[in-house]
Amino acid sequence: MFLALPFTAEGRERIKYNKAKYVFALLVWFGIACYIYQDQFHHTNSEPQTEQVTNSIGSKIDKSEAKEEADGAYYVDKDDDNLRYFVNNDNKITAIKYIYGANPNNVTDVMNKLSTDVFQDSDLKYTKDKTDSNDFLPEGNSFNVYSPKSKKWYHVSTQRDSSNKDAKVSSFSVWPGKDDSVDDY
Repeated sequence: MFLALPFTAEGRERIKYNKAKYVFALLVWFGIACYIYQDQFHHTNSEPQTEQVTNSIGSKIDKSEAKEEADGAYYVDKDDDNLRYFVNNDNKITAIKYIYGANPNNVTDVMNKLSTDVFQDSDLKYTKDKTDSNDFLPEGNSFNVYSPKSKKWYHVSTQRDSSNKDAKVSSFSVWPGKDDSVDDY
């Protein structure tokens, strides 16, 4: 109703004697409209970004999510000190290493870590035949993994005693590509 004042004879008369009040009220309404528009615009622009942005092999390192080691050889994830990112001269991640440290884990834990933290892809496939994770348990020190999310093959190398099938993994490394010399069971 307030905005309709200039369009009626009575409204124009009221504005004529109260210009300062009318201008002030218009500015307040304009400010409220801008705030609502900006809030709505910001809300719709931020919705597609709800997926967590992470550092992944082949992408540039997000330095807000990782800190550079003192010698500059690699970056450490800010949320997980055991997760390391190796980069090239263009700051693109070329390999990822996860170090379990004093608490080594089994190969199933490695596969879970690959799925949740490294690739964020719950549909990872293993071996040349792209076998589901519940059908595959690697026995050697290295294996191939396919990420349907990124549509790429990766090579995984584990640090464990290969003579013992149940040996715990102390660390593993991942880099792009498929190694045909690994045992694909």
